[in-house]
Amino acid sequence: MTYLIAPTRAAIAARVRLLVLALLAAPGVLVPFTALAAQFTLAPTRVHLAPGQVAQTLLLGNEDDREVSFELSYQHWRMDDAGQWLLEDSDDLILHPQIVTVPGNGRAVIRVGTLRSNVAQEEAYRIQMQELPGELGSQGVAVTMLTRLSVPVFVQVRKAQLALELADPVLGADRIAVGVRNSGSRYLSPEDARLIVRDGAGTVLHEDTLGVPYLLVGAQLRLTRPLPATVCRNAQVITLLFAEAKLEVSVPVVAANRQCGG
Repeated sequence: MTYLIAPTRAAIAARVRLLVLALLAAPGVLVPFTALAAQFTLAPTRVHLAPGQVAQTLLLGNEDDREVSFELSYQHWRMDDAGQWLLEDSDDLILHPQIVTVPGNGRAVIRVGTLRSNVAQEEAYRIQMQELPGELGSQGVAVTMLTRLSVPVFVQVRKAQLALELADPVLGADRIAVGVRNSGSRYLSPEDARLIVRDGAGTVLHEDTLGVPYLLVGAQLRLTRPLPATVCRNAQVITLLFAEAKLEVSVPVVAANRQCGG
């Protein structure tokens, strides 16, 4: 008997590796099994279509001995006012092929094109690559993890620039919350920003790392981190340092936004 287990796994990196070990057995009964693993490479890991550029090529590599096939689809990607990701049907892109087969230890070419090469605002999409079940030649029970890759696509504007704003910091006795808005013309990549809290004289009261996910153009997020109780009353300025994006943004703390308690 063959069991197919296909949970969703997003794996976007220069090298995407899935190593799966699973055992299916009834209580008290030993069942022979085969654990199938797959290893893939993807380059590039993001698609950028500049103004006037109608297509880009992706290379999907298969480091397994067996042939693997994927079904491709895509959706328009945006963020709502609460910072939640939304995927919506769209006819803006062209994917070729829509079913791609990668030979064992080989590569396949995927072409991504757009019907909107000149946009007023950067548009974002997600390509979904769903691995299709293959033939199983092993005896006994075979366990297969079907890979799902998600690739972001950005149709960009001319001279795109990243600009971030902080807003409405709220400090409590044990927590800080701050809004981050992308007011620029290009997306922010996921990054661990440096959170710095200073007093009125510029003295650093607290430092921490704040994980910031993708932030699309025009979108905003509300992010929180723990805060020592001793920091709340004297905090005057909140700063986020984005080393990879080469940005530093700050916002003052007003008295009404201090909820220190006690």
